[in-house]
Amino acid sequence: MNVFTYENQGSNTYLVYTLSAGERLDPVSFGMISNNAIPGFAPTIFTQMNTTKYIKYNVSSKIAASQVFSGIVSRRSLLGIFSGIANAILSAEEYMIDIGDIIMDLDYIFVDVSTYEVLMICLPVSGKGQNSTDINKFFKDIMCSKQFDERENCDYVTRIINYFNGDKMLSVADFKELLDEMISEPAERKTESGKLESGKPVEAQMPEQQAVVMEPKPVIPAPEIPPVPETMPAQEPPKAEKQMSLLYLLRHYDRENADRYKAQKAEKKENKAKAKNSSRFAIPGQDSIPVASSAPENDKTVKRPNPGHPQPTAAPQIKPAYETGGKADFGDTVFAEKEEDDSGTVIMGHASARQEKRPQLIRRKNNEIIPICSDVFRLGRDSGYNDYVIAENEYVGNSHCHILVQDGGYFIVDDNSKNHTFVDDREIPSGRQIKLVHGQCIRLADEEFEFRLF
Repeated sequence: MNVFTYENQGSNTYLVYTLSAGERLDPVSFGMISNNAIPGFAPTIFTQMNTTKYIKYNVSSKIAASQVFSGIVSRRSLLGIFSGIANAILSAEEYMIDIGDIIMDLDYIFVDVSTYEVLMICLPVSGKGQNSTDINKFFKDIMCSKQFDERENCDYVTRIINYFNGDKMLSVADFKELLDEMISEPAERKTESGKLESGKPVEAQMPEQQAVVMEPKPVIPAPEIPPVPETMPAQEPPKAEKQMSLLYLLRHYDRENADRYKAQKAEKKENKAKAKNSSRFAIPGQDSIPVASSAPENDKTVKRPNPGHPQPTAAPQIKPAYETGGKADFGDTVFAEKEEDDSGTVIMGHASARQEKRPQLIRRKNNEIIPICSDVFRLGRDSGYNDYVIAENEYVGNSHCHILVQDGGYFIVDDNSKNHTFVDDREIPSGRQIKLVHGQCIRLADEEFEFRLF
């Protein structure tokens, strides 16, 4: 497996390959890619320090195609990248470059996100043990492993898959012709109703209006409705007075509440006395109820209560004050009602389970709050690719950097930008994940942000 590293030199970013022992350059292929500006291939230079040899590829302002395909794949990005790869393969044939020297790996195919221009990497090294690439399998694997934008007309996906599943041998020239044909077609997107609409505006044509003569209709007088006699609204029964507890009296003590509490207490005692007497004497018009008596056990003649009439229940016996240790009798205990709803109160020292860390950026230029709402959050100048667009700053790259969310941590990666990315005024190397912590300053060229976790 080929191992590459990134190197920043001024405003340029280079993909660097270090030749190991036993590897040597193919002078013919290397001379072709280093001395010619071959369409679809990254500019290449050769350097040597002592006995170590390096091949460097200028990939400034370009990002790996694997990053473009990491989320939802759009029609424009797929057709543009496939067309660029096919164009590079056709250019290699014209310049007599071995197809086996081209790195067919999405991590090392670089793309300009604004134009979808593709730069391939040609590694003309003998002894690296690289096998020939199956171009058919390369494209089919991409089509079968990516997720495409369902808001668009996805017929292009079916056409590409059917092309590779055909009986005829793959011709890169024919495939390039198919891609160019689909690129030239207007893109269609789905509306909310699921129908497809073309990207080109369509002028609505109104049908010719015809004069319509309205015939007058006969006027029919409305029948008279006799007045409805007014009725008096039914009076609602008076609501029972709310019982006052001792606790409420102590918390809201005044003369009026004290008199009210005494009146309610006296009424309770009177009701208890009536209930006690009613348990011993039959009430006219009602069936008798079972009563405890001193009659012998063999006399078991008891009248059954009538289920059609409600029966009074005996009040519980309350011991007087002298039998309860001398404590005064304040009547039945009434629990104080809950006056306020404090269900949302959280006890101090106990964090709510719903509280989660929410990463965000604060743009220092205007104090704008930018929530990081995806696992790959992209920042740059191109509006069709990035999650946050900085269109007004020409020093920011089209795809300047991105923030990754992995295993509960947050990392920033510079995307081979020309003016680089800085964390706390330290330039970070391109293509390397740098962990972020709360309060750090992130600078894209001269555009500053603060990273926060809440």
